Amino acid sequence: MVHSKNEADRIKLLNLGIIERNPAEHEIHQAVQEFTGSVMPNAKVI
Repeated sequence: MVHSKNEADRIKLLNLGIIERNPAEHEIHQAVQEFTGSVMPNAKVI
């Protein structure tokens, strides 16, 4: 399955928003990135 650049951009913005809201919570950043990667494995994110 191929995902559009727009979808990848949305995931990137989601991940960046999580980092911005919780800057010291590195485990949360990693968990969210792993989750979004599993939901949309072909989307290139951070």
